[in-house]
Amino acid sequence: MTRTSTALKRLGVAGVAVVTMGAGLPLLLATPAQAASAAQVTITPEAKSGAANTCVTFTLDVADLAGNAPTDTTTVNVILTDPNASATNTASGFVGNSTSFCTVNASGVATSQTGNNISGTGQGLNETQQQFVVAPGQRQVTFGVFDTQAENVAIRGFLDNGAGVPANANNGRFDAGEPNDTATATFTAGGAAQNAANDAVRNITEQPLTGDDANPVVAGGNQMVDVILRNQAGDAVANAVPSFRVNTGGANSAGTTGNTAAPSGTCSASNNAGVSRCVVPVANPGTDTITIFVNQTTGATAGPDAGEPQLTVTRTTAQAPNTNVAQARNIDLTPEGPTETVSGTDRVFTARVSDATGRAVSDVEVYFYNQGSGTLTSAFGRTNNLGQITTTLRSAQGQVGQAVVVASIDQDQSAVAGNPGNNGQDTQCAAAAGTGGAPATSTSAAGNCSDAEVSNFVAAPSPSPSATTTSPSPSPSATNTVSPSPIASRLGISVSPATITPGIASVVTVTGTPGTTIELQAYSRPNTTYSVVRRGTILENGTLVFRVTPGTNTRLFAAVTGQTGNESPSAVINVRTALSLTVVRNGSRDYTFQGRILPRRAGQLITLYRVLDDGREIITSQINTDNTGTYRIRRVFTGSGTFGFLTRTGQTLTNAAGVSNEGRARPTSIYAGPQR
Repeated sequence: MTRTSTALKRLGVAGVAVVTMGAGLPLLLATPAQAASAAQVTITPEAKSGAANTCVTFTLDVADLAGNAPTDTTTVNVILTDPNASATNTASGFVGNSTSFCTVNASGVATSQTGNNISGTGQGLNETQQQFVVAPGQRQVTFGVFDTQAENVAIRGFLDNGAGVPANANNGRFDAGEPNDTATATFTAGGAAQNAANDAVRNITEQPLTGDDANPVVAGGNQMVDVILRNQAGDAVANAVPSFRVNTGGANSAGTTGNTAAPSGTCSASNNAGVSRCVVPVANPGTDTITIFVNQTTGATAGPDAGEPQLTVTRTTAQAPNTNVAQARNIDLTPEGPTETVSGTDRVFTARVSDATGRAVSDVEVYFYNQGSGTLTSAFGRTNNLGQITTTLRSAQGQVGQAVVVASIDQDQSAVAGNPGNNGQDTQCAAAAGTGGAPATSTSAAGNCSDAEVSNFVAAPSPSPSATTTSPSPSPSATNTVSPSPIASRLGISVSPATITPGIASVVTVTGTPGTTIELQAYSRPNTTYSVVRRGTILENGTLVFRVTPGTNTRLFAAVTGQTGNESPSAVINVRTALSLTVVRNGSRDYTFQGRILPRRAGQLITLYRVLDDGREIITSQINTDNTGTYRIRRVFTGSGTFGFLTRTGQTLTNAAGVSNEGRARPTSIYAGPQR
């Protein structure tokens, strides 16, 4: 059917048919009363695109002159014209003709292709033709077009009925006047997607690594990238397989230029949560950008194409360590001191061991000592692939003083004073570089067997206003201090307990003259402006009690309603971060430690400790909370046994430090074997 006929039908012109005569002017004809044979053919859509090597489908619609389904069997000829085919005709088709018909499965992937299966005078040199049969009383049939090249394929469907010229009927070619319609299939460069799930993906986001997976990677290892694949509705897509490309300009981009995917490494099929892991080999130290993409029908070249979902991440690979422990020559402890550590909070120190060239040395035994206040959570251990090992300096709430933390390659603490120890490991660090124990010379300096840093414990900062905040008195004092005016204070105030967890009440007791009307003014961090939070009258015993349950550190004072100059001193209620901990066994010695902090905060550092029988706590892993205040740490252990675990988080401006289960270690059995 011509486009003119289609337009007239949409305008509601019934009982007419349109044919083209002469110069193409439409002529309206009366509808035969008993029309039954097909007289119109329409192809929809008029144009459709797809990647090369995929099956692009169209629909044929036939009707009689009245627009109804024909009562006779209808045969429709369809011709595909390949604009780039050669002119060589063979029995099996035309050489160079990349176009064919196809059938598709439920995912839209071509399951079979048929070529030039109609021969005769109607066959053009660059044409592929096929007949489709529409049963009586039916109107539609679907056909597919397949092309191995990027090009535009012209489609024409026609009724080979001669259109008033009997000699032209069933001659296998389209003749002027025969009912017909045309469409275009546009094929782009590329190929089919890996599966239907890939085509469903619309969004890729990175899922942060946790536990050991988050540790830095050294050259010769694998960078891991976990991604979440979601569809248009934001739901997870399972069984999709992304790809990755290490981009040029980085340390590991050799041989991966242009749109060529990385030659090695794999991405797993996404699980039911839409999570896939890409394992990217990195042979060289340095920084790389890695593009994770989903190869789809549209485009579908070997690399990421416009319109395909993709994500670019940055990964830094460290130099592979020196594994010769005897060449451990220098040790450096950070952070550089002197530092200030708030009492009751943790300070993590990291020691790095290197050889004479500055390269990290792994598996070196390092000893930690504390000369002064506080305690260390670990006294010794071995360096990792980055040449690093950590220990944590811990203090009690309110503790003051100075700590001198020492890290030494020598077990004998006398190495701190520059004297060699007796464990045989420090001979290289005390000798010249590369001499393996020979004495240092005037031209070759010895290494550093130990390093020390100083940290001073200071009292926890009260959640007081900044220096520009006025006093609770209506008029600022001359010095613009942050505490209430001390003028003739006749009110007293106390809080118990002074440190609470969210949801637990602290009792505020105000003392003063019986019958006095009192306002309790307070602010909770991050705010710094006082407001009235409670009102009451002092009882005959001279006290007034309030119960408050703030969620963050709070400063408060009492004032006589309507008066100034007789406010109480201010008091502080510190609110610990509430920290939960549960343990889930994933498999053989494979466990996930997870929980949440209150108040919920993103980016809060959580430290997982293993608690020894003597009460010492050994750092097992660290991670930051996500946007919901949740953390998950996955660990795979090498040994078995029952151990205690707890998590801690440090003090912030808004909350005091927190510990899981009120500081009681959670016993956990680590064992091999399948999940039960």
